[in-house]
Amino acid sequence: EFISDGYEGLLIDVNDKNKVASKLEKAIESLINNKDKAKKLGANAKTKLYNNFAADKIAKKYEHLCFKLLGIDS
Repeated sequence: EFISDGYEGLLIDVNDKNKVASKLEKAIESLINNKDKAKKLGANAKTKLYNNFAADKIAKKYEHLCFKLLGIDS
């Protein structure tokens, strides 16, 4: 998964349709009431996004995959 609960964001279980709204409300309230936590989650998500999904990182992964498929050492 891209988001680790409590590290890059807050995950809620959407399978229990009757409780989704209340769980979402509690998650949003927890971020409103704890600005430091909200900033930390955002910073962690930004770091993970940059480290794993920046264009240069993705291009390098595809390049490596192509070379591997072609049997070329990169």
